[in-house]
Amino acid sequence: MFEKLNLAAVRAYAALSSVGKDKKGVTAVEYGVIAALIIVVCIAAISLVGTRLNSAFSVIGSSLPAAR
Repeated sequence: MFEKLNLAAVRAYAALSSVGKDKKGVTAVEYGVIAALIIVVCIAAISLVGTRLNSAFSVIGSSLPAAR
């Protein structure tokens, strides 16, 4: 009886220790967070550039003579 419990404990310990060493899931989460941050920065940059371009084209458009 104790041999079976000891064997089960050894197997459980081996399974749990191998789970702690697996870093694949952590790496995937890190890449996901990095990708999300890059997307947020890109959206902010495009919004800022778009606003500035809109105002620049408005100034240029208002300075052009009206078409006949």
